[in-house]
Amino acid sequence: MVSGRFYLSCLLLGSLGSMCILFTIYWMQYWRGGFAWNGSIYMFNWHPVLMVAGMVVFYGGASLVYRLPQSWVGPKLPWKLLHAALHLMAFVLTVVGLVAVFTFHNHGRIANLYS
Repeated sequence: MVSGRFYLSCLLLGSLGSMCILFTIYWMQYWRGGFAWNGSIYMFNWHPVLMVAGMVVFYGGASLVYRLPQSWVGPKLPWKLLHAALHLMAFVLTVVGLVAVFTFHNHGRIANLYS
């Protein structure tokens, strides 16, 4: 059986993920000037927020849900649906973050994918 320490660590990881998103929003809002969706530099500010939310928090949450001990017994379909929904949300947030950065680059005539 799983101890309470496992659930406490899951709660801690969820809290840290939420804090990562909130700190990224704070950084973009107060230190980089805010958000916009008009091709300006403020449109680029969506990129870090959406990438952290999608690729770090939601993908991590989907991986964690896949391995939760409750999913080892009983019906698997609800857990698979939650796992798929978290992956879908991560994918959508990541794509919107990429759209934001590519639109900003195209609007400002900046080359995409250069090093």
